[in-house]
Amino acid sequence: MLRNSVLCAFLLALATLTPARAGWLGDALERASYKTVEYSLMVEDESGKAIPFPTIWVAEQREGLWNRTPAMLRRMVSRYGDDAYYIYGLSLNSGILVKLGDADGKLTWLMDAKSVADKRHDALTVSFGIIKEGYTSQVIEKSEPFGQFMRHVDVVIRLTANPSVHRDPDMDELDKLRWNAESMRLNGSDSNAAAELGKIRSTLLDMAARHESKHDDEGAARIYYYVASMPSIDVVRTETGRVISHGYTHGYDASNPDRLALMEKAVALASKTVPQMAMLIVGKKYQNLRLEIPGGKDSDRLAYLEESKKIKDASPDRITPAYYHFRYRIYLQMRDILNTCRELQEMHAFEPEYFQTAQWESLQLGVRLIQRDKGVKEGGPNWLDCRLDAVSGDMAAALH
Repeated sequence: MLRNSVLCAFLLALATLTPARAGWLGDALERASYKTVEYSLMVEDESGKAIPFPTIWVAEQREGLWNRTPAMLRRMVSRYGDDAYYIYGLSLNSGILVKLGDADGKLTWLMDAKSVADKRHDALTVSFGIIKEGYTSQVIEKSEPFGQFMRHVDVVIRLTANPSVHRDPDMDELDKLRWNAESMRLNGSDSNAAAELGKIRSTLLDMAARHESKHDDEGAARIYYYVASMPSIDVVRTETGRVISHGYTHGYDASNPDRLALMEKAVALASKTVPQMAMLIVGKKYQNLRLEIPGGKDSDRLAYLEESKKIKDASPDRITPAYYHFRYRIYLQMRDILNTCRELQEMHAFEPEYFQTAQWESLQLGVRLIQRDKGVKEGGPNWLDCRLDAVSGDMAAALH
């Protein structure tokens, strides 16, 4: 009798739930249907003191995903960790998720097996790249087995201080304000959210102006870059002041004149010290000249190739794979067999997980097609077999 009463009460509760009230129950029931490990990351210094607001890059290795391995993340952190203030979300690698730890250096991450393919595994690998200026970056790899229900795993990461790097207190404030801004969520009942984000924006712009006045171009650039990309809420009100709609923007929007101006300012200021920013300056100089598509002039292409190579040669380990891909496409338009193949081989040696196997093979096909178009007999003495393992050992070692 008691069992029937409890069952009836539960069914009645389900029947009377509104959609809003039922949402949490639906989420809970859905989560119970797949395997989950909850990682609680705690970032500390060598003494065990929390390091506030660390940048954390996350790479989940799932079925069918090719560019999220621990090895890939280690390369990314090693090459671009110093440029972390200019990297948000998909700007570097579609497999990297950019997160921030909180004031206590903590981040909670759920690694779950939702898809049918993922559910076949007893565990899934997730890697975390921990970055904080003034400390040596670290990459950890976790592959905890799933339990019958959600498993909770504490992970303590201790970073070693790097005494050779000066930590600007304003960068700590930037990290804090970034956390505050990114933690806000659009809430229709919270009319103060737009005002709070506006205050953060004003504080950051004042801070950037101070750095500019002190001729600290990169410090100012980091701040301007974030302001150009930070969340914003546009509130539309009636004449009486009643809120009738919210518009939410998260991330950089080039169609917004204010964001565009701030981004251009950040890129210009950072171009002297950050190779990726310098490459953007060169790219803008040659934009709309059809370098990588039909209709462009070889003289423009050669000029770009020369300018961009100087930046790459000065800092080869801080250039993104997209640089090699763009050069490959330019040489392909020029029907330059040797250099098209060389750029392809160097790109593969530099970042083999940038494309999937089928995409690499498609790029190799491009080299074969221009040879056929120029009348080179396949397999003949002048045919170039553009193998992706053909980069010399010395070059491969230097690229990695």
